[in-house]
Amino acid sequence: TIYVDLETSGLRPFGGDTITGVALLIGATAYYFPFRHLAGDNLPISWLPELWHALAGAHVLVGWNFKFDLNFMLHEGYDTLSNYPPQTTRDVMIALHLLDENRYDKGANYKLKDAAAMFIDPAAADSDKGLQAELAAIGLKKGSMCYLPATSVAKYAMMDVVLTAELEDYFMPYLRKWGQEELYQELSDFERLVLHRMESNGMLVDRDLIKERVATAEQQAQEALEQIQKVAGYPINPNSPAQVASWLGLYNAQRETLELSGDPRAEMIVDYKFLAKAVSTFYNPYLLFSEGDGKIHPSLNIIGTVSGRLSSSEPNLQQVPRKAKQGKKGYTVKDVFTAPEGYVLAQFDYGQLELRLACHFAQEPKMTAMFNEGTDLHQY
Repeated sequence: TIYVDLETSGLRPFGGDTITGVALLIGATAYYFPFRHLAGDNLPISWLPELWHALAGAHVLVGWNFKFDLNFMLHEGYDTLSNYPPQTTRDVMIALHLLDENRYDKGANYKLKDAAAMFIDPAAADSDKGLQAELAAIGLKKGSMCYLPATSVAKYAMMDVVLTAELEDYFMPYLRKWGQEELYQELSDFERLVLHRMESNGMLVDRDLIKERVATAEQQAQEALEQIQKVAGYPINPNSPAQVASWLGLYNAQRETLELSGDPRAEMIVDYKFLAKAVSTFYNPYLLFSEGDGKIHPSLNIIGTVSGRLSSSEPNLQQVPRKAKQGKKGYTVKDVFTAPEGYVLAQFDYGQLELRLACHFAQEPKMTAMFNEGTDLHQY
């Protein structure tokens, strides 16, 4: 088993960011391999493939939020998607989620150092203060460690792999006690073999079409803004809840309040925000996150919800409207996604899944017969 943690130039492996250094824990010894620090000495970048070749012989690679590292490893030459069977990676962050899925509700989080401070060493959360101070001295934040020499970063990076190993050792007895050990490995496999593959493949978008949509929506929003300000008689900011509530004489400017007010001016505000949302929530983020290769590579998260149901972020591709309409205004979003050359897009959805599961577990004969006959139980 080898514990792995990467230092990177940023958070977007498919958007131009690269690996700065690699921290490993092998047995009881931690190592740091610097490759792209902008100050101090580095190993030749040609050695990085040699490191991947050495890691390929490891029985198991383990990390914290390991899908992040896997994406960077794939982008820089390590074959994370094929030739490696299940049970060759584990993500210790998943173990924490299985044992404490309500952390967000308790004001806690899934950050490595904070988890280590809770379970391993109270001082762990403060272990990188010296590094942060060194970055602050040159006007940078924690995510900019590539600007520091490896001699400054190595101790911090090696501490991460040590804490990951110690946390896994701490969690394993509890996973066994609660019968979660197999699920821990199953979800780690799912993260690498399914989610990591989906993120890596990405979703191709028609950037030219998105740019056309942005121009149209921005023009319509500007026209709506000018109309609002003409009616108001002064340069009111429709994005300011205080200004909108004051102008309309309402106690707040929430959408429900605006729609229930019956005031035509409120309808103008709603129309404006509707058009602005198309640009800010969908079109512009899609352009931002597809800059690298024309594809959106979202983050698909196992720990994004308490229940373990997947969530999507940066951007959220689980909430993509086909069409959105507000009064006479409207826009479409889903059609900006397209298939690569030689492929087609297909959409599938389970039919009456919840009712079928209820029928299966209850072994209800009338429902079973209706399903077998093709009856629509919802209509029935």
